[in-house]
Amino acid sequence: MKFSIITPVYRMAPTIGRAVDSVINQSYEDWEMIIVDNGGDEAFDVSMAAYSGDARIKIYRGTFPDRSEARNHGILQSSGDFITFLDADDALAPGYLSAFEEIFSRKPECIAISDIMKMEDGRKSHWKKASLFDGNRLRYAANEGNITFAAKREYFLELPFRYDYWEDKLWLGLVGENVDFVFTSKPSYHYYITSKIYTEDDFRHTMAIELRAMDTLYDEISDDYGKAYPKSAALNDFYIKKSYVALACGYRDIARELIFKKVKLIGGLYTLLRIVKLRMMYLWRKF
Repeated sequence: MKFSIITPVYRMAPTIGRAVDSVINQSYEDWEMIIVDNGGDEAFDVSMAAYSGDARIKIYRGTFPDRSEARNHGILQSSGDFITFLDADDALAPGYLSAFEEIFSRKPECIAISDIMKMEDGRKSHWKKASLFDGNRLRYAANEGNITFAAKREYFLELPFRYDYWEDKLWLGLVGENVDFVFTSKPSYHYYITSKIYTEDDFRHTMAIELRAMDTLYDEISDDYGKAYPKSAALNDFYIKKSYVALACGYRDIARELIFKKVKLIGGLYTLLRIVKLRMMYLWRKF
């Protein structure tokens, strides 16, 4: 059982060594790492020179408009039985591939999903993905989906990634109509959270792409599958989450629009409490 690890690189030379080292240190040894260099610079070349003697590490260069295109290119170059992903600014614990191998040895047709260890300012927190799954694959994909999963290579050839944001959720939601999710329950993917410059225009641009991806998801799934988590509920949960981000970023106009115009009172008492909390946070917050 061979794994292909796909890693797009967008000028992340300071962290690419950490990512590569984490793959080399895997306890499971049958792997290849496909690094897709999208406009890397001299610093990237210097960082990668130390790994030039390892034939398992392969670098492909090109110009790709978004992360989906870069991942798709890496998938086409891969030769593994199963595909998984690693962003260039993150890392894997040594047992990451072993946990997937154990699952696929029992259930090769599934999508295997890893928990996440969030790394921020020297602090660690376990993001328990398994505990967020209630059996509804569509709801999980739309709200909790991320790139910390693995599946048979043929799944990715049949359904390439699309969009620059929400691409992982879209892919999981579509494939999840017919494929089971199985969780490792181990925080073996180390997600490094760093501060980023995020303007109001960035926020609106990203949200527009995510909404298009959500439209695509609900356009392409069957009606029966969609009933498990209707689009109206998915949109409402999306707007609630975006409201919190807008509040955290101090974007008063966006937060007001989302909280008072986009978020709807649907879904019962739990949703009502979430909306009340959001409105109180908005009214009390000093922008």
